Amino acid sequence: MVAHLSGTPWSCFLVRHERARNLLYIEWQPLVSAAPAREMLQHLLTVIDARHTTRWLVNLHGMPALSLSDQHWLEQHYLPQLARLPLQHMALILTSYRQHEDLLDVTAHFPPPFEVQVFDEPATALEWLHHTAVTASVEANRHFRAA
Repeated sequence: MVAHLSGTPWSCFLVRHERARNLLYIEWQPLVSAAPAREMLQHLLTVIDARHTTRWLVNLHGMPALSLSDQHWLEQHYLPQLARLPLQHMALILTSYRQHEDLLDVTAHFPPPFEVQVFDEPATALEWLHHTAVTASVEANRHFRAA
């Protein structure tokens, strides 16, 4: 079942939660102001923690370049909080060279404690995340039978 999350903080992102695979999907909404992005991203930390989300697809297609202030906020405040959450796999859809460069800069200073893969389009990213869910389920069954 896929649930669409709605509410004020989500104005710049479409947000969906796939409970069966413990997957949160966010997609940048083109032609929307980036002003509320910090508030929304901060709220997503609460959602990820409350739902014990282990897989996150972040589609940033069409998102404008980050300001230096936003980059600093991500590195110094947001990413350390994200590292404390139960995430295991993150799929990023980046469509500009600048987004790739920004990601490399951030991860050089902040290597995440979960697996991150970068994709060009959502279908491949979802396929990878769904595969990680199946693999995790097989491993859990194997450990259960061995016990």
